[in-house]
Amino acid sequence: MPKTKLVYAVEMLHYLPLYIAHERDLRDQLDIELAPAPHGDKSAISRLMSDATNDADVNFCVCDPMMVSLEDAYSAVGANAPVVIGQLVGKVPFWAVNHAEPAFSDEEGFGGYSQIFSYPDPNTGYIFGKLIYAPFEHKKPNLTSFRPTKPIDDDLDFYLTSDQAVVIEADVLRIRKFTEKTGNRVVFSFARSAAYESFCFTAIITHRNFLETPSGQAQARELVRALTKATDLIYTFPEIALEHAVSRFCSKGYSREIVKGALGDLTKEEIFSRSPIVSRDGWRKSGYIRRQVAADFAFPSFDQFVENGIAKKEFLAYLQEKTGKCWFLLPNVSRLIAALFRKVAPFVIAAMLYIHPSLFVHLRSRLPDVLWNPWILLHFLATTIVVAIYCSRDRIAHWTKKDPTKWLEWGYGLIFAYIIAELVIVAEVIRLPS
Repeated sequence: MPKTKLVYAVEMLHYLPLYIAHERDLRDQLDIELAPAPHGDKSAISRLMSDATNDADVNFCVCDPMMVSLEDAYSAVGANAPVVIGQLVGKVPFWAVNHAEPAFSDEEGFGGYSQIFSYPDPNTGYIFGKLIYAPFEHKKPNLTSFRPTKPIDDDLDFYLTSDQAVVIEADVLRIRKFTEKTGNRVVFSFARSAAYESFCFTAIITHRNFLETPSGQAQARELVRALTKATDLIYTFPEIALEHAVSRFCSKGYSREIVKGALGDLTKEEIFSRSPIVSRDGWRKSGYIRRQVAADFAFPSFDQFVENGIAKKEFLAYLQEKTGKCWFLLPNVSRLIAALFRKVAPFVIAAMLYIHPSLFVHLRSRLPDVLWNPWILLHFLATTIVVAIYCSRDRIAHWTKKDPTKWLEWGYGLIFAYIIAELVIVAEVIRLPS
């Protein structure tokens, strides 16, 4: 029986957890393959969702789930939908490289360049290049131009012939080799930007029909467990991780010093996700960024396309194995409390919003008269609208192109109006006859 295959998008250092997991734990039951040229996210997921006989054994892929419409990337035969079961990278591993210009921390700094180069469409690099260029497209159309013409495998030399050019690049090995050779420098780090603090950049994807089989479940658990161990090894035993990286990339033209420096950059900026659990906020943020560039991008429902059950079980099991049963109790309980709070708090708050006028109603008031009072009815209507908007905030953010992780900011007006309305309602409720 042939082994299951996993296809990954690009050959870069931020995929190191996958290489380590395969080398140490998965070699006997899993083959990993680079996506076919021109590589990238779409090539990877196309292999996963393909109905071709040659791809029958491809049951996993690792790529950016926002670079394809997950709602459209299913197999019509059997409606075999994609499902995300974990993540490798929860930040944005892109850097902007220039000559010797000073570094900047705000995206407005890109306006000082005449050319912004990125990977071609469809790739995540194209999305960020387009996003960066958008504010200058109309303000500085003759001064700044966007050129999504750099193939993933191309070196930087050809694109940085002018000191007014900047390249948005994800390959930290290529960056490190280029900057040490030329003296050029990284002028902006997306990974350090607060705007992309939580992000679902590189995920593990399978298809639901496979995941629903006992064999598929078992293989998914083994994969997530191995990736969790590999990521932890990178942070806790960097010397061992370095040897894996050296054996993988020195044969591709990178010296040991280059690999060591690049790996140090990735760990310093915490590019590798310490937990395989997909963050809901990171998922929302990723979809929001994608939507800024592609207006017709379908909203990828977290509840529909993300299955965190395996990642949660394997991550907690690994913590328990690593820390011992006694020491595991505290982190386990704290995680349970945090999870319980996230689930229960919205219901408690909604209940309090509904019942708080009752605190001002005299006990001798007749209940039917109170319930059918126009002010009480208005209270229930206003509260229901606010609760409904909160429950639909992801969809509303998608339709209005607002950042879903900042729903409190763009909801200030509604919250203020609700508070004013409730104060008026409470004032009238107090005046109800005894």
